[in-house]
Amino acid sequence: MNLGRFDRKNREANEEAADIQKEVVHGVLSIVEEEGTVRIDLSGKIDASNYESIQTTCIKLLEKDTVNSFVFDMDKVTYVSSAGLRMFSAINRKCIELSKSYRLTQMSESLFKMFQMTGYASAFTIDVKEEQIRLPVDAAGEPNWA
Repeated sequence: MNLGRFDRKNREANEEAADIQKEVVHGVLSIVEEEGTVRIDLSGKIDASNYESIQTTCIKLLEKDTVNSFVFDMDKVTYVSSAGLRMFSAINRKCIELSKSYRLTQMSESLFKMFQMTGYASAFTIDVKEEQIRLPVDAAGEPNWA
């Protein structure tokens, strides 16, 4: 196996993904393509101000023959509007059309509840992150159960 060729292909794919990312206004922290999987790290709000640029970027990436799966890291996403929900739905439909896998990872419980209430949770593969409950502590650093 020629690893040099493999590394060059990954490097070229990541350079192309970086060029595509430059077109996105805001909402995307990074785009990484590796071994047929594109991972997009989203942040902040996904709403009417940025959904079109994110969707266009994703569709361009999905149409590449080298891409087999798509992962959105939702760890830093704080809000998804109805426009954002439509964006995820459109990208999901494109993945189905092209027979590519699609998932949302590291989603907060509050965002997941919103996806459930709107009926979108059953349409996507979603991984909810485990959130730690933070209890108030007293001066000694012990949990304050009162």
